[in-house]
Amino acid sequence: MMTKKFYATSPREALNQIKNEFGEEAEIISNKIVNGRVEIIAKQGELDTHSKRSARGHSSATVDAQQPSTGIEKIIDEIREMKNGFYKKLDALLWTSSKQLKPAQNVVLDRVLAAGFSPNLAKRLVEKLPHDYSEIQAVAWLREILARNLSAEIDEQDFLNSSRVLALVGPTGVGKTTTIAKIAARYVMCHGADKLAFITTDSYRIGALEQLKVFGSILGVSVHAVKDHHELQLTLEHLRDRKSILIDTPGLCQRDKRVDAQMEMFDQVNVPIKRILCLNATNQIETTNDVVNVYAKQSIEGCIITKVDEAITLGSVLNVIMQHKLKVCYLTNGQRVPEDIELIDKTQMFERVITDKKVSTDLSEINETAFSAMFKQPPSAHATRITAYA
Repeated sequence: MMTKKFYATSPREALNQIKNEFGEEAEIISNKIVNGRVEIIAKQGELDTHSKRSARGHSSATVDAQQPSTGIEKIIDEIREMKNGFYKKLDALLWTSSKQLKPAQNVVLDRVLAAGFSPNLAKRLVEKLPHDYSEIQAVAWLREILARNLSAEIDEQDFLNSSRVLALVGPTGVGKTTTIAKIAARYVMCHGADKLAFITTDSYRIGALEQLKVFGSILGVSVHAVKDHHELQLTLEHLRDRKSILIDTPGLCQRDKRVDAQMEMFDQVNVPIKRILCLNATNQIETTNDVVNVYAKQSIEGCIITKVDEAITLGSVLNVIMQHKLKVCYLTNGQRVPEDIELIDKTQMFERVITDKKVSTDLSEINETAFSAMFKQPPSAHATRITAYA
């Protein structure tokens, strides 16, 4: 699959270049400002729109038309997030310049922003830092207070036995099916395959059932596909002898109306279904917050942080999790089943997230061209409202 770098003086110009080169199905890999210019790395989509319609037929094309675009619109969304993230950092720097911060306060501000947490949270932590702390004490205090405000599962057996039926939900591409296989493998090692079953409600994605059947065959676990709450109810009754049932669900954009329909399916059966939200560690804080805002309306009882191995920092996802007071059940950090999944050790987590190395924010590369090309509104218009966790 072809990958290429594009340089332009504005996001619109870069998008036009990408569209001309790769078409509407182009996918963004990264975006940043380099020497005052927009740099976007994009890759060619798997198939262009015409090929997809030919391969899937008219009905599949109709389904695709109902779903949010994953091409140019996704690129625009990511550039918008990049712009908003820049504004937030700029707000924090302007706030810092207006204050006379002590060295320990500067350390806290620097570490929190470098880890990817929101500027609002950084400001609140700086304000709550004890005034007589040294820089070393400030870093230790910062790790401790963040760990204290993160809820995490500490006993895997309690989690596995806490609900007979467990459903993983979340957006497309977050890794739900692989994560279910990892959880299943750990369950089978403790209790045996005959006590477990898979159900999938994913009738949208091509190959979804086949992928789960592969995992089921390897683990010796039966796999059952359902399309609506009637089939789900019948299948759950058929599997009443199983001690644990894991449900794989379709990946749906948080703006997709089918999210509510999926959750209503679970509400309409007479068996309690525990719902765990999978969150992509690589997403921007705005995207993660939007996902949680939508799914949290549906009685979410915890979350799993996925793709930890692909994330540069974990502050964004942890910021949102603490803001919404979600409990972290697992981290996943690779594709291996069942190795790449683990419970959180909060002490080790924040030793990794809040590093001892100073990472200063430097505005020397931000010039007039970058501002005129990318930003049209004052920073204050993009300030976020994050509650304090301290």
